[in-house]
Amino acid sequence: MTDDKETKADQLVNILLSPAFHRPSFDNTKNWFQAFRKQTGMFSLSIDRALLGGRMSQCLGYAFAAGYQSAIEALFDADSTQLAAFCVSETGGNHPRSIQTRLAKQANLLSLNGDKSFVSGAHDAQNLYIACLDVREGNGLDHAGRPCLKIVQISSDLPGVELHALPPLGFIPEVRHGKVSLQEVEISPTMILPGDGYLDYIKPFRSYEDVHVLAAVSAYRLAEAIQGHWPDAYIDQYLALIMALRSLSQMSLNNAPAHIGLAAIREQFDELVKQTDPFFESTNPAGYEHWIRDRRLLQVAKAAHEKRTHAARQAIFRA
Repeated sequence: MTDDKETKADQLVNILLSPAFHRPSFDNTKNWFQAFRKQTGMFSLSIDRALLGGRMSQCLGYAFAAGYQSAIEALFDADSTQLAAFCVSETGGNHPRSIQTRLAKQANLLSLNGDKSFVSGAHDAQNLYIACLDVREGNGLDHAGRPCLKIVQISSDLPGVELHALPPLGFIPEVRHGKVSLQEVEISPTMILPGDGYLDYIKPFRSYEDVHVLAAVSAYRLAEAIQGHWPDAYIDQYLALIMALRSLSQMSLNNAPAHIGLAAIREQFDELVKQTDPFFESTNPAGYEHWIRDRRLLQVAKAAHEKRTHAARQAIFRA
């Protein structure tokens, strides 16, 4: 009997490599998300959904959106039928001590108050995961003086929730970033996710996002390679990166081995991009111009990637 995981993997690779795979264009994120759901509905693994979303993308922006949404689904076990956004950053940054949005309790009512200054995809999101300081039983600090953080899941149409679009960044214009304002937003206890907001969600999300976004972007480059009839050796190498990321996604992404493995794959991806950019430019000049504009996205978290990789190597090789 054929193992179901093997069957899904075979199906995935066949779809990814198919020259007949349709890559539609979209006028807005809503239409993109409908197509993303339709294309990925038969696959339950978040990494597979990220890959298929990247494969169907004509630009880096929607590849990022596919990876970002899939990462949220993976970490939060989120409803895949709704666009979601993870709301952490505030005016002081995204460090735990910078989070001032408050989860408070008055009488029997629970409420959220605060502002999120930059949220990827916030303007189109229906489902928001809010990082907040828990002041229900005190000043929001534990016995060691560390912030007590929680994650609260809310709908973007709740009373007191306002979404404000931010100006375009100059790259990936398809993804509309925004600010989130929370004014006396009443919630129920069931909206508060279990566990520690930082250790269980904020910190691991960085790795979940890294893996899923890199997978989606690799599949986007694979799409260009297939459509542009690049040399077979490069198609093979993109597929190898994709399967390595798929395998990596099944590891514990919080642990040092996963960080080192991801760093190695990222280095191989960067080198492969350098080798294949000339083919991209010659076979799809307009798409290549958008790639040049948008590739800054991949450098946004470079310092954080390097820091995590260094810490992982220290943990393993100097233990």
